[in-house]
Amino acid sequence: MLLGPRLKLGRRRLWPAQPLLGLGLFVAGILLVLAAAPGWLWRAGIGLAAAWWGWKLFTER
Repeated sequence: MLLGPRLKLGRRRLWPAQPLLGLGLFVAGILLVLAAAPGWLWRAGIGLAAAWWGWKLFTER
């Protein structure tokens, strides 16, 4: 496997840089939502999903 034994299910960190990745994904998702034009609502949906996933990664212990 690519991540090897570090990949675990549950509420544990997958790797040491996970909070930074989560925070970056959260900020990128919010920026994507703010930059989405009315005709590009799918971008807002992707941005919201990225922000939600990023926040979950950032807050996991």
